[in-house]
Amino acid sequence: MHIEELSMNAWPALQTLLYDGWVIRFANGYTKRANSINPIYKSQLDAAEKIANCERLYRQRNLDVVFKMTSAVHPKNLDEMLASREYRVDSPTSVQTMVLNGADSPLSADLDTALTDEWLADFCRMSGVNDERKSTLRQMLANIVPQKCFAAIRQGGETVACGLGVLQENTSGSMTSSRKHPFEIKGTADKSCATC
Repeated sequence: MHIEELSMNAWPALQTLLYDGWVIRFANGYTKRANSINPIYKSQLDAAEKIANCERLYRQRNLDVVFKMTSAVHPKNLDEMLASREYRVDSPTSVQTMVLNGADSPLSADLDTALTDEWLADFCRMSGVNDERKSTLRQMLANIVPQKCFAAIRQGGETVACGLGVLQENTSGSMTSSRKHPFEIKGTADKSCATC
């Protein structure tokens, strides 16, 4: 559950609703993580009723209904309940950790503690984020409360990787990174985390 809290703090939604132990997030449809139901705390209300209410909230906003499932979900049988409503697994995610003390890379990164237009433009260009989503992304990044660091790695005068590091409780998360040539640039995510 702690990792989930860190993740939500580092990639904030534009709107958040706390609903009987479930964290319901909305961000104009930009990223599943920021537009999802996070059933991470114990609850008292009937789960089937809660699912129906969540479906209504997302459909009113013309958004896909996404439940972010982890080993910490409540109730424990939520997977089965959602499967019976014809939900399916989509976009499995792997959370990986590493100690950054002494992390080294032959690449150097330009760092900023504030979002810059250049970083946002480079990130959006490499990630295929359109202008409509770019505005939402800017708002989300501005809403990050913990200390943050925007990293850009340049080679030959061109930005080849962008990363976002968010520092909470001596934990730095690389919440997003974008690379222009993923098979030609090694160590970019590690470097952007280590230098932030």
